[in-house]
Amino acid sequence: MSEMNESIRRAEDARSAIIMYVASDPTSYTPSPILDDDRSYMKGPLSAAISVEPTGHALRIVSTMAEWAMLNWLCGNKLKGFRRHGERTTELLLCCIGIANYTLGLIALDATVKMREPFVFKMEQMGESMDSIAVGLPSDRHADVHSLYLDADKLLSLRNETPVHSGNTPKRLKIIDKMRAIILFYAEDPLPD
Repeated sequence: MSEMNESIRRAEDARSAIIMYVASDPTSYTPSPILDDDRSYMKGPLSAAISVEPTGHALRIVSTMAEWAMLNWLCGNKLKGFRRHGERTTELLLCCIGIANYTLGLIALDATVKMREPFVFKMEQMGESMDSIAVGLPSDRHADVHSLYLDADKLLSLRNETPVHSGNTPKRLKIIDKMRAIILFYAEDPLPD
């Protein structure tokens, strides 16, 4: 069995530490504002995530290195060329991961209803984009792409519940853990081409 690439493992440790710091004292952090009409979340190169002040760190379900490894393996990239339907698949996956990032960020921040509003609105935009892209992709798309799409859809269905730490928070975290496992599969050493 392959092990996680060492650089990605270190990046994952750093990412996890950021989440733990924020979750241990959420009142010390505030989310950076986002623009309602900004749709750059599906243009990349990485998924949208909540950045927190005063650190400027983003709250993500996986490190940017792990995300990039998965996207490159499943979709290709602009430099080396996209695989079949790679550009649209990349946009779909960026929306899926962005929804999960926002969900995890709001949980870590123990977000109030007012704090959550712009991010829930953005999640809804990502969901609309995700659905419109998925309709245009072939039905025989990669199983991991389809699974991440379904998981993001489940997270969307739980987006409006308040407070964030409702009875469904464990359910949200379980879905996020499943998504993480899929993405981190592509973080093996040696990294896939």
